Amino acid sequence: MSGMDGARATEAARQIVGDGPTTWVVVGDRASIEPKIRALGIGDVQVVDIHGRPVP
Repeated sequence: MSGMDGARATEAARQIVGDGPTTWVVVGDRASIEPKIRALGIGDVQVVDIHGRPVP
């Protein structure tokens, strides 16, 4: 069995997901999750309600 490193994991993800834009949907307690997601600095964070309407 071979080991997995960061480069191999990235390549595997590219083969499955591709190199294009990606949308992540994260569900949970906004107060505890949102600051951590924003701290990653990986893109825009959009908060929507259960109907897809933007939440201020």
